Amino acid sequence: MNTRIEKEFISVFKFNKGEVLSGPVQKIHRYKILSWALSLGNTEKHKVRITFRPELETFETETTIWALTDKHVVLKSGVIIPIERIVKVEFI
Repeated sequence: MNTRIEKEFISVFKFNKGEVLSGPVQKIHRYKILSWALSLGNTEKHKVRITFRPELETFETETTIWALTDKHVVLKSGVIIPIERIVKVEFI
């Protein structure tokens, strides 16, 4: 079971380096979903559930994606999650 946290607490995590997904298809799919979530978040304030693994434990948060780079997701208030540490993104 994943621990649910508020997005404001993500900034206290130290993120390990390294990819949490195993295959290239999974990584491409994750980035496409993040891109779609960015568009919906900016136009319709649509939220997503992001499951991520900073170190060993897995967490999830519900939020709107404000920006996306090739390496990071930016949430409200400048909270940043490295894309390589995101396990799953779901529309809610």
